[in-house]
Amino acid sequence: MIMMIVSIFSYYVFAGMDPFKVNRSTWIKQINKIVIDELCDQKSYFVQCFDIDQVRCESLGKAILNRCLERSKIPEIVDTSYQGVGMANDLSYCVAIQYEKELKNKKSVEDKCKQRGLFK
Repeated sequence: MIMMIVSIFSYYVFAGMDPFKVNRSTWIKQINKIVIDELCDQKSYFVQCFDIDQVRCESLGKAILNRCLERSKIPEIVDTSYQGVGMANDLSYCVAIQYEKELKNKKSVEDKCKQRGLFK
């Protein structure tokens, strides 16, 4: 879910920039906001299926995102029409997997949290 939203949002947010290129820091700032907002939304799988409050969700999400960014090779100039979307997908996948691992002992046993495709 995050991957799709980040991909779509990444494409549309940056699509107006000519010619679909932004510097690394701008791209990271936008992705940081998008991923954390989606991850910690009250209706998201991650908030509904894990025992975590908003403040902890955001702080954990930011820490995980920073670790994922450290492992990524983001170029100085990001082509948002293709390259940026792929990197956004990779980062959101990294964050989702790490978040799930980090909070595995706090996961709800409710049915809605058991079958989530990738996040079982």
